[in-house]
Amino acid sequence: MLRSVIIITGKGTLLFEKIWVSSTQMVGKGNMFSSLLTTVQEFSKQSTGMFVSYIEFGESAITIVYDEKTLLRCCLFHDVADGSEFGKLIANSLLRGFIELFSDTDFVHTAVHNSSKFNSFSNKIYDAISQSPKTVVLQLRLNRGIQNSIVVYNDGKSISSGGTEDQLGMTANLQAMLSFSNDLLLSKGDGPKEIILDTNDNNVIISRVGPASLVCICKKNKNKEVYQNSIYDAVILLDKVFLLLSYLQGSFVR
Repeated sequence: MLRSVIIITGKGTLLFEKIWVSSTQMVGKGNMFSSLLTTVQEFSKQSTGMFVSYIEFGESAITIVYDEKTLLRCCLFHDVADGSEFGKLIANSLLRGFIELFSDTDFVHTAVHNSSKFNSFSNKIYDAISQSPKTVVLQLRLNRGIQNSIVVYNDGKSISSGGTEDQLGMTANLQAMLSFSNDLLLSKGDGPKEIILDTNDNNVIISRVGPASLVCICKKNKNKEVYQNSIYDAVILLDKVFLLLSYLQGSFVR
């Protein structure tokens, strides 16, 4: 569960704040946390040469991501149970969305005197987080056992990590196949969670997650242990993202 998020400049100026779970620890203390976290980051950089990226305290956690070009930081407050990878994924998506929305602003050389202009980002939070699945499939592509990965939504839309046209063509009839599998298994009181297709050159693993299916085209000459854990972790991340988007869609007016 997300608690709140703040986006700050390299000098610690608070630009944007959004609170989902109201608490006495957070309300009205955005500027205080901005200054505190900036101080922590500067001390960490000077003493270790690295920035702090994740902090746990009790059942809460803070994930901090940094953009080198704009020097902006996104500090996401969330539950420890969400995990650091989920926090990093969402924080990066929010920061990218914020930077894209205000791409005409020079955050490095221009002092910000009126942060109210950035409040409009609140209406773009859903759209920013909805780009997270793209990051997940791109990360999967880095695995040496995976040639391509694709998220296919129930409405037919898809997000791909790239690959040859032949590989993408393999999923052209995916919707029909999934529909058939659903009808077959639901008739027996069950639903498909994973389908594995064995071809001459590849193993195609289709994992059902939320309102979509994750399709991973894996190299047959690689041991399954090379990519299985990566796919499993991606499914967990996507499941959390889709649950969050469902919550946001029901809570916010887009």
